[in-house]
Formats: sequence, structure tokens, C-alpha cells
Amino acid sequence: MKECFKSIQVWILQWSKTKWGLWALFIYAFADASFLPLPTPLFFLTLALLNISKAYKYALFGTLGTLSGAIAGYYIGHFVWITGNGEFTGFANFFLFNLESYRKIINESCNEK
Repeated sequence: MKECFKSIQVWILQWSKTKWGLWALFIYAFADASFLPLPTPLFFLTLALLNISKAYKYALFGTLGTLSGAIAGYYIGHFVWITGNGEFTGFANFFLFNLESYRKIINESCNEK
């Protein structure tokens, strides 16, 4: 686990030294909010602490990336994953290997409420 965080830290430090750090933060936040859980605050804090004069700019790009990623994630779930009559789309069938397990999880979580 320690090695994983170390490799992320090295990767973030490499991006902080380039002029593309803002856009890397935007893409990282977008991916975190839409489809891939990533430690975005770690990336943001590293960039902001290494260059305090650009902290507000980093906060703006991180917020816009998270917001646009959340909107994209909603549209993926609402329009691309399940059709209007409750069936999985071809896209969802491609990513779900065991549909019965998925349905069981969904049914159990709905019955708990």
C-alpha cells in the first residue's frame, strides 16, 4: 500500500513541474467524479502547496473537473447504462461480466430501504 502512494506521489510531483499541471488536475478530477475513484485531494493539495500563488486557479480547475465529471457520470448511468424499459444496454453488458450478481446486489440494496 505504501508503494502505491509513493508512486502516486512521484507522478503528482512530475506533473507539478510542468505547465500542464492545471489540465492534469482537471482530467484527474473529471475521472475521479465520473468513473474512476482516485485520491483527487492529494493531487490538488500537492499542486497547491508546491505553488501557493496558483492555489485558487487549482481550486477552480479541480472544481470544474469534478463538476463536469459528475455530470458525465450521471449521463453515463442514466442514458448509457440502462434503457427506458429497464434492460441493460450493450455498453453495460460489455462491462458487466456477471449480470445475476449485479441484479442480486441491486435487489438487496432496494429491499433494505
